[in-house]
Amino acid sequence: MEGKGRNRFFIHVRFSILLTLFIFFVLPLSSWGTTPQISSGHYHTIALKSDGTLWAWGYNGYGQLGDGTNTSKNYPVQIGSDKNWVSISAGGAHTIALKSDGTLWAWGYNYYGQLGDGTNTNRNAPIQIGSANDWVSISAGGAHTIALKSDGTLWAWGWNIYGQLGDGTNTNKNTPIQIGSDTDWVSISAGGDHTIALKSDGTLWAWGNNGFGQLGDGTNTGKYTPVQITNVENNWVSISAGGDHTIALKSDGTLWAWGWNYYGQLGDGTYTNRNTPVKIGSGTDWVSISAGGDHTIALKSDGTLWAWGYNGSGQLGDGTYTGKNAPIQIGIDNDWVSISAGGDHTIALKSDGTLWAWGRNYYGQLGDGTYTNRNTPVQIGSDKNWVSISTGYYHTIALKSDGTLWAWGYNGLGQLGDCKTPIRNAPVQIEIDTNAPTGSIIINNGATYTTTVSVTLNLLASDDCTDEAWIEMKFSNDNITYTEPEAYSTTKSWTLQSGDGMKTVYVKFKDNAGNWSTAYTDTIFLDETNPATNASPAGGIYNTAQSVTLTCNDGAGSGCYKIYYTTDDSTPTTGSPVYSAPINITTTTILKFMAVDLAGNQGSIKLEIYSIYGIDYCKGDFDHDGDVDGSDLAVFIKEFGRTNCPR
Repeated sequence: MEGKGRNRFFIHVRFSILLTLFIFFVLPLSSWGTTPQISSGHYHTIALKSDGTLWAWGYNGYGQLGDGTNTSKNYPVQIGSDKNWVSISAGGAHTIALKSDGTLWAWGYNYYGQLGDGTNTNRNAPIQIGSANDWVSISAGGAHTIALKSDGTLWAWGWNIYGQLGDGTNTNKNTPIQIGSDTDWVSISAGGDHTIALKSDGTLWAWGNNGFGQLGDGTNTGKYTPVQITNVENNWVSISAGGDHTIALKSDGTLWAWGWNYYGQLGDGTYTNRNTPVKIGSGTDWVSISAGGDHTIALKSDGTLWAWGYNGSGQLGDGTYTGKNAPIQIGIDNDWVSISAGGDHTIALKSDGTLWAWGRNYYGQLGDGTYTNRNTPVQIGSDKNWVSISTGYYHTIALKSDGTLWAWGYNGLGQLGDCKTPIRNAPVQIEIDTNAPTGSIIINNGATYTTTVSVTLNLLASDDCTDEAWIEMKFSNDNITYTEPEAYSTTKSWTLQSGDGMKTVYVKFKDNAGNWSTAYTDTIFLDETNPATNASPAGGIYNTAQSVTLTCNDGAGSGCYKIYYTTDDSTPTTGSPVYSAPINITTTTILKFMAVDLAGNQGSIKLEIYSIYGIDYCKGDFDHDGDVDGSDLAVFIKEFGRTNCPR
């Protein structure tokens, strides 16, 4: 039974408890919703600033952050640009939110229809639920949602295997369905697989799973429709639905509990499950409650703090590791004002603005700079301006009076909003990431020239808050028109603009927060033109020696580099003699030459034949067969295009 209770609490419920805590303990600040709020899902966090903007961070595999992606974020990212959000509730892997115009929106995991949009399709951006604009209150359970309208009607949708929707069936619903016809509902709390709600007449109602008596109706039979919780007085004012137990306050200051009691978490002095409300002690001065994993923390009007239930990690704060089945005072201080119970740890505020913690600290969730469990309250730092707190199962989020947001504990999925480390054992400020990635680009390994428009880009990017796998990049040849963003990689094939000349390639990098870097650039000279060469004078029959000058023209290209030549009828290569001064031709010579430009383009091989004779200058062995005969004249005509000899 122990494993069942704790696992179900972790999987389905603990975040609805956090929602309840926000109803009671979130205080308005200068910069964090209309009334600043924080709400934690299984592994994601949603926050509302006082300017009405909505922010999220953490795991995003189902789109529960609502930023239009399924990429997890380890720092706050704004959800859209709207500034009229007023209320938020994070379920297990989905989020529900209200706008000031009374419209209801949802996003994230939707397998059970818990978004209420008429489908079972996950959504990674807010989608409006119906067209109604009279929603006033929301509570997201593990996989179902409960909401109130301004006319006092109660609506539900999502997972319904235990009847937790209260519509008389155990069939899942993917659109809001009204629960009965009553119009006097005023407050709701969605547990993992049961729901508790208050009416304006002070009566308390419950429905859903009842295996441990958590509905409080005197039975252990699940209910598919609301059933009134057995009690003669109709003066309930506050409720907190745990995994399989419920804690509630009455207007007379008495505290009541029912449901699962394996660890004494009901606080009635026994370990017996209760299926009707049982009064906790005789006090009439209880003012605030918070149900943790298997323990409960409560405040009295005199500022004293009390705890009971499971205490294996010291989460009761009474100096022991022994569980308690009745309230025990934590220390002697009487200035406690706010409490938040996590899975196995507790965070509390004092009236002087100091923050205190105790319990399990394996992930640093106490924030005291250590990883040591504490069984008595230990102060977190020395600041005295803390005003609001929220505990996840292994992490804590807190607000200061200056509007700054702080977090500590486990951060494996980015739920702290801190991009620097997976675990923090002391408060770290959660800041909006405004720093763009840095990077570099190198074309063709730093070459100065290229002979083709196809080049290879070597890229490097880094960001202080974004893993390389999340960085995107885009490219341009003119810094005006860019490609569509693509996933970051260290190499990319790219096509330059055609035409000889200096070319610049631009790249910009984007981090996970949407910050684009300035353009990083590299240049390379594109030369697609082969150099042309010329000999002066041209080949021919001369009766005197000739001084031949070779010239090169590369047009708009990179410029001529070298001219290579041969005078023995062999084909010139880059290993042939390099032209540096006029070539002196004194006998019959076949001159072949070609140029290479700075980019490496090789021009065509040119041929010039020079015949140098005395008186018989029209006679020569032009066909190189060892004698002078008629065939030499044919070669002469072919080479020089004339039959007469120059004189």
